[in-house]
Parts: sequence; structure tokens; C-alpha cells
Amino acid sequence: MQKKQILDNQWRSLPNAQTRHPKGLNEISEPDNFWSQLLKTEEFSELAHFAFSTMSLPHANADREQVFGKVILIKTQIRNQLTVETVNDTLLAAESAKGSTRTGNCVNFEPTKKCKAA
Repeated sequence: MQKKQILDNQWRSLPNAQTRHPKGLNEISEPDNFWSQLLKTEEFSELAHFAFSTMSLPHANADREQVFGKVILIKTQIRNQLTVETVNDTLLAAESAKGSTRTGNCVNFEPTKKCKAA
């Protein structure tokens, strides 16, 4: 049987199984605890694995969109021949100049005492 069909079958039979499950699945309020209980059963192992996979997905992609925006600004028509390594290094340099608080920039960058001593 295909994996999609197995997931569909397990999903459709889940409401009936909740009433007969010995651990009282209806009383579990935390999603990770609920799916970990189902993971222990052979009957719902595929569905539980799928649920854990979807719970691990990022909820937002704003950071990635910002990086793509920066790449577009860096790799213009004039600088279209830049290698991936050069673009990556440029992005890394820009992010590093912001500092650990991500509020600074290269204009107001203050080197540490250790950096000045070197």
C-alpha cells in the first residue's frame, strides 16, 4: 500500500481509536505527548511519524526571504558573474558586521579590546 494511502487510512480511523486507547488520548492536551503516545502503537506509527515531521517545519520564512532579497541586491546584472562562494562571503560579511545583537552595523561597529590588541 502506498504511504499516502496508509496515512489517509490511519487519519480516518484515529477518532474511533481515541475512545478505545488505554492511555486516554482524549485527555492529552500537548501535541507532542499525544503523537508520542500514538507512535508507540503499530496502528498509527506512520501517522505519528508524519505529524512529528510536520511539527518540525519552520512556522515562518521571513529570514529566508530576507536572505534572498539580499542576494538579489548583491547579484545585479553588472555583478552577475559572481560565484556562489563570493555571494556567500558577501552575505556573511554583512551579517557579521551587525554584531551579536543584530542591531549594529559597520558604521557604528566598535571593536573589542581583544580585537584592538591584535
